[in-house]
Amino acid sequence: MTRSRRVGRRYAALRPIVEGIEEFRRLTDDREAAAELALDDASFADEVAELDAALEASTAKLTRLLAPRDPNDDADALLEIKSGRAARSRRCSPETS
Repeated sequence: MTRSRRVGRRYAALRPIVEGIEEFRRLTDDREAAAELALDDASFADEVAELDAALEASTAKLTRLLAPRDPNDDADALLEIKSGRAARSRRCSPETS
């Protein structure tokens, strides 16, 4: 695999993480500003609640994106399915006593 292809794949894999972090930072800044303005104007209190919900969703998204990935996730897998009567035989079914 060429270097440019590897870099392109890595960029594509990291882009959602970078966007998630940017969204989290924006929401955090907006929430801090809304909380500060809520001290003077009660109408901003509703916005703080909305931003808290969005912040929670953003945190869950980042947690999912930053979880360690299996290195074999991108690899192809082959699955062979055979038809026949073996599935109905006694040796393939759970034993009952």
